Amino acid sequence: MMDLEIQGGNSTRADVERPQLKKRGCFPLEPFRFCPGFVTILLPRTYQKIQDGTHFALVMGVLALTAMMVQQLLAHLLFHSEEWLQTIFAVFFFILTAPYCYRIIGQYDEQLQTKQKQAKMEKENLTKAYHDLLSDMDGLLAKSAESACGLAERSFESKRRDFQRFLERAAKRYSKLYSGSKGECDQLLKQFKRFCINWLRVFEECSIDPGVVPPNRELSAEAINRCQSIEEVADFCLRQLRITEVRFISIRRDEDAQMLRKQRGELRRLSVTNNGGARQLALPAPNGAVVSAPPMQHMGSFQPPASFAAAVSVRERRCMSWFKCGRSSCEYSTSDSSDGFPKTCGCVCARLVLLSRDHAQLMLGFFFGICVGLQAVYIMSEHAVKAGAEDASKDLKSATPGKVITFALIFAETAIAMISLLVCLVRFEDIDVIQQLEREVKELVKQNEHVEGQREKMREFWTSAQNLTELWLYRTVPRLDLLKEMHSQLEEASQEDLLMHISGANQCMEDLDRKLGAIKAWRNDGELRTEDKKAFGKAINNLCQEQDFVEILNKLTDVSSNHMGTLQPKELPPIRDGDYVQTV
Repeated sequence: MMDLEIQGGNSTRADVERPQLKKRGCFPLEPFRFCPGFVTILLPRTYQKIQDGTHFALVMGVLALTAMMVQQLLAHLLFHSEEWLQTIFAVFFFILTAPYCYRIIGQYDEQLQTKQKQAKMEKENLTKAYHDLLSDMDGLLAKSAESACGLAERSFESKRRDFQRFLERAAKRYSKLYSGSKGECDQLLKQFKRFCINWLRVFEECSIDPGVVPPNRELSAEAINRCQSIEEVADFCLRQLRITEVRFISIRRDEDAQMLRKQRGELRRLSVTNNGGARQLALPAPNGAVVSAPPMQHMGSFQPPASFAAAVSVRERRCMSWFKCGRSSCEYSTSDSSDGFPKTCGCVCARLVLLSRDHAQLMLGFFFGICVGLQAVYIMSEHAVKAGAEDASKDLKSATPGKVITFALIFAETAIAMISLLVCLVRFEDIDVIQQLEREVKELVKQNEHVEGQREKMREFWTSAQNLTELWLYRTVPRLDLLKEMHSQLEEASQEDLLMHISGANQCMEDLDRKLGAIKAWRNDGELRTEDKKAFGKAINNLCQEQDFVEILNKLTDVSSNHMGTLQPKELPPIRDGDYVQTV
């Protein structure tokens, strides 16, 4: 690579950022300096000034590859050559190597080290942004663990299990109470359905989207009303509730934690510079050492692995570290990057590491270059044999001089291209530094966009959950506590009081629900004041301390009639005692 020297003394900032070229030997070389203006204006700037030997080899390789393809066309057009295998090898050789050389020459100027510095800074900034996104997501997850959402969820789950136990006991006890009276059995069945539906209406609010997405869509009023007996109602509700575990908060927290662990692993992968030829982010400095990317700054609590510090240290340049001869294990492995590179291929006596897709293409191109050269030698020797053994060179020269010269030129151009390609492979880790950085920058940009989308989804969910805490704590949980107290006492109610108590409980709960107001008004950002929500929750919790069922109903009626003026009523269809139809 080129050698650069930064001016010292009183140089300005612009001078410092623009490295000055130090002349070394015959480089930088300007072979077209004395050509007419119309010639130089047609040539790209990176072809007019040759920075060093590697640059010179790349330019000569591109010119040789281009000339080789022209010679192949001439062989077919002028001499009607039928050596199609030779042409196929040449086409593959050109396609696999020339585009990469064109691209590298296009960026090979005196500003290469500045470009590298800019790419490194862009990568560091993207890595820092990536880390900041993960830190923000960590904060969201930590706040979710400290919020009341988890407490409310545990309370929902506890009330679900309590109601399951009530259903199991009610199925056994209630079906035997009025076995001799058809009218009383029908009334108890009707009131039992109403009680289950009233409980489910409250349980509907145990959702991240209450009133829209119920915990279990199968538990509807229509399905319950189709049941023909108390046992059938209880069995149906039990089957659905057993598969309706309320864990939408904890499940989402576990999923987010797992996603964050995965993204941290991706951050470590994108931050680490692997040693041993995997990702050599290095450019030769003027003293011949290899200066690698500096350590990441401002990374918060994130600490890169120890291998990163070793990889980014200043070390001596190693040519062809991707190829080693000697004892090696037989293996084939790929990295966990998006493109699968670097890939390691090992056999008994050697180990080859394909650093990138470009590196693999150049290696394959080198193989096709060998095929082109051998084929050219074979064609020329074949003509020599046909010309005769006595004076082969004379007969050959007189027989097909144009064809022989053409293939001789193809062989020479292929040899030049192969030498240039060999130089390119030996210096690949230095030449490919900008390409590698740009690939990593693109991958970081893509990953940042993905993580940004994940963060927005995460923020939306936890903001929504946090916005529902007052609804859950002051409206849903107190009513579930009250219903638990009710069905606990209904389990022990005598046969004479059961029908009256369950009917009164249904009526009081339905009257209360009509006056609670819309669900959205109970959200943290709703229309109701927090003081009013707390007052309602406290009033309902006080009812749960009563030991007498009739007293609970009387006080609940008093709460519904006299203490609900601050809560906005919602529109519900009137419930008639004789013709009950309720939707959940």
